[in-house]
Amino acid sequence: MTTAEIFKMYPKAYEELQYQIAREDLEYADNLRVAVVGNREQMDYYEDKRARGCCGSFDIRVTIDGIKFDIGCNYGH
Repeated sequence: MTTAEIFKMYPKAYEELQYQIAREDLEYADNLRVAVVGNREQMDYYEDKRARGCCGSFDIRVTIDGIKFDIGCNYGH
């Protein structure tokens, strides 16, 4: 399952990541990623994307509607 597919299933997770990017003033954010905590397939995909990103890295665990997510991105260039 791709990041876009997960964000489509959980749009509030995408909104939260966009909020965090703005709040932290992360310039040139890319390599957006999300995973439901405990979903091994999603967590593996998340970690792979995080490992392949460049420059700065931002990752946070949030709970939305009772579901725990890891959300993150890379930033800067």
